[in-house]
Amino acid sequence: MKELKGHIRCWCVKENRWSRKGLYEHFPMPPGVKSKPHIHRGIETIAYMLEGECTLFHGKQLENQTLIKQGEQIFFPR
Repeated sequence: MKELKGHIRCWCVKENRWSRKGLYEHFPMPPGVKSKPHIHRGIETIAYMLEGECTLFHGKQLENQTLIKQGEQIFFPR
């Protein structure tokens, strides 16, 4: 695990039964911690909120925002 400015990232790569590799990332973030805007090109992204809440900005110009709360998830297609 690697500590990065207020949160811990844990990465693992796993092959599934169709021999495709997937990257899984888990990172708890303390209240008030923000990430820089970034793009997930060419991959699906699923975010699940274990506790608390988080506003996710998305769209080509980050023009959309979605608040996810404890127990909710959001899916962003490729």
